[in-house]
Amino acid sequence: MQITKELAYLLGIFKDGSVYKNEKEKIYRIRIYQKNRDWLEMIQKIFEQVFNTKLILREDTRNGIWYLEVNRKELFKALNKILSKPVPEIIKNSTIEMKLSFIQGVFDAEGSILRVEKYENSPNKLKEKLQDLRINFGQSDRELLEFIKTTLEEVGIRCGKICGPFFKNETSKPYFQVNSYGIANLEKFYSLIGTRHPIKLMRFNKIIDLKHNAYI
Repeated sequence: MQITKELAYLLGIFKDGSVYKNEKEKIYRIRIYQKNRDWLEMIQKIFEQVFNTKLILREDTRNGIWYLEVNRKELFKALNKILSKPVPEIIKNSTIEMKLSFIQGVFDAEGSILRVEKYENSPNKLKEKLQDLRINFGQSDRELLEFIKTTLEEVGIRCGKICGPFFKNETSKPYFQVNSYGIANLEKFYSLIGTRHPIKLMRFNKIIDLKHNAYI
């Protein structure tokens, strides 16, 4: 399979997706979850372009989320093989451009940035939050975070140490975090990597506007 920016992006978003099989029931399921329907509709188009397969968009009303789904054996086998490692070999051995597209996918699926809209009516609280501005990646795969940190620093985006393990509760799996702090690193991330997620794009633009208005 030839690597492209669109494929690299899709492989990144699968860090918050799933591939599942039950051979007895002939289930070879691929799912991608997300609260934002608009983003999933965009992913649906990219997936069809890359794999010539249209995912079905469904709503999980109990959990208040949307998901894309398909049950196809050959596609499952291909994706399961590629995604068997924290960082797919096809990404590790690719160009920096492809690596950054992969990181964009990981960020869009489960990275985070300040929810600036939450504090728009509380200017003092907003200023306080902006002092701790960061781009955050949280993952159970430490190897993936090490790849993200190394790749970001290769293009001049400074990161802190990988922190953890953390546990959400006594029975949960451990997870780790890595952060890139400050407006300068945020602007570099936005310029070199960016986002295709509509909510995260809005947050980037609002934060950068605040800087231009001397708010940061």
